[in-house]
Amino acid sequence: MKSKKSINRGVKGSTLVLVLIVVAVVAAVLVYMLSKIQLQLQQEVLERGTDRAEQQALSALDKLSKDVMEHPSDYEEAKEFDLSDTKLNICRTDINAPVEERCGEGSKVYVTRYSEVVKYYMKNDESIQIDVAANRHNAKLGIAIYTEAGQYRNVPDTLLIMGYKYDQGTGLKAIGECMVNYGGGHAVASPDCLGHLAVKSAYLNGPLDTATVVTQSAGASSKYGSKIIEVIPSGDDSVAFYRIKALLADINSRFPVSVTGPVENGAPVQLPSAQVAVLTARVYSPDADKINKKIYTEYTRMIWLHPAMPETFDWVLFNGSDKPITK
Repeated sequence: MKSKKSINRGVKGSTLVLVLIVVAVVAAVLVYMLSKIQLQLQQEVLERGTDRAEQQALSALDKLSKDVMEHPSDYEEAKEFDLSDTKLNICRTDINAPVEERCGEGSKVYVTRYSEVVKYYMKNDESIQIDVAANRHNAKLGIAIYTEAGQYRNVPDTLLIMGYKYDQGTGLKAIGECMVNYGGGHAVASPDCLGHLAVKSAYLNGPLDTATVVTQSAGASSKYGSKIIEVIPSGDDSVAFYRIKALLADINSRFPVSVTGPVENGAPVQLPSAQVAVLTARVYSPDADKINKKIYTEYTRMIWLHPAMPETFDWVLFNGSDKPITK
């Protein structure tokens, strides 16, 4: 039979074990709660910094887009601007500046002009303009148009390519147009051209696989598109700019279109005039040091340097008037 002393010792030991277990559970819960609070604080810092960086990036793109369109000659070469520069004055990297006015170091906007168009996704009935000469001059230069095979319920997607030139007697003049169908099977017809615009002889039966025309075809196909067709001014005519209009079988779809100069010896020739400017804003959050991460927001915007004419201009151009018209 156990003595009272041994019983008391057993009770005390059990109580101590229970107390230790309770203390361990409380400590674990406390650690978990503190960790949760820390994660929530970090998440708030991240969201707050990201929201502010997004607003700063979009403000920078808006301000610089306006300047590029108003002064395109100032951006012949690639440029970059700090968001804290006086030209933009979007934010400050000074650690003593108010939080809402701050951005992280290295926050910049980059501006680059390109003499080719790479996979611009056209909407139905949308038009883009490709200039092949500057200052209202004309050139005997064709363009290569790359895209993908496209059809919807056996109806092919179609591109309408029109050529325009500046004439001393009549001003701006349409020289011709080509209708090019894309798709598979019997839905695709040979290109139909009118006036002094034509496709090169190799494309009389329609677009070709890019791989058969451009060297290093795998890279070219993935960069530009799997189908290619080249449009040229015919006879002795020349052209100032082309306009490409998308007529899509599914009006809710998008059609990727790339445009370069003609293909010579298996390589696309660069167009003589820049077609688009690409602006990229990369904004770092000034609060990144609080969560030991370098966080940034990036936005990209493309600007057409030669916007297409309004559709109402077509009626004036094709209504048979003999009066000079200018753009």
